[in-house]
Amino acid sequence: MLAPDRIRQIVEDAYAARQRGDTDALARHFAPGAIFRLTGDCSRLGNFPAGPSDAMEAVTALVDGVTFATLDPVRILVDGKQAAIHYAVRATLVPSGHEFETEIADFLTFDDDGRITELVEFADTGAIAHLAGSGLI
Repeated sequence: MLAPDRIRQIVEDAYAARQRGDTDALARHFAPGAIFRLTGDCSRLGNFPAGPSDAMEAVTALVDGVTFATLDPVRILVDGKQAAIHYAVRATLVPSGHEFETEIADFLTFDDDGRITELVEFADTGAIAHLAGSGLI
């Protein structure tokens, strides 16, 4: 069984890689066949992956489309092989350069080796849809 401190360290490492835009480092944290799913009304999100989809394809698309100036954890909760991460971000859309701030909640499931098998993300899909409709993404 993975210790809660080990899962917390994996989460911190993965989110630091995300902030740097380091998809190679992120890939090491995902199990083969891992799934990504963005919740909410995703019908008008343009190129943003909604899911369920291949986690690394989705994460790579997000890294390419959104850079994070800050990614600050508000709360990390660990329960068995699952973690919930609530974080605040200051981000920039690529290529428009539009800056925004928001909060996101991710729910992660891990395998016995400490790799992510599922990432379910709760984001402000209404704001993302607005940005998509305005041509900013």
